[in-house]
Amino acid sequence: MSTPPEYPSWWETRRADINGEITWHNQPLACGKALRRQTLGLEPIDDGVWRIHFAKCAIGIFNERLGLRVLDLRRQKDEL
Repeated sequence: MSTPPEYPSWWETRRADINGEITWHNQPLACGKALRRQTLGLEPIDDGVWRIHFAKCAIGIFNERLGLRVLDLRRQKDEL
């Protein structure tokens, strides 16, 4: 088994389950089956807005107010 990635101390971390989902405030957030059982870093980028990382790669963004779904990184900030 490999060592989980390390993230800055001010980030939240979550370990994806067998389905590639993490839990955020007791709600599931699908991140992708390719990430199952991996530790993900959640970087706060605005009030209630988080960038999801796996190791050194940013893989998505979610906004707590828009519902728990991962948004495409190419979306404009005003759409978040």
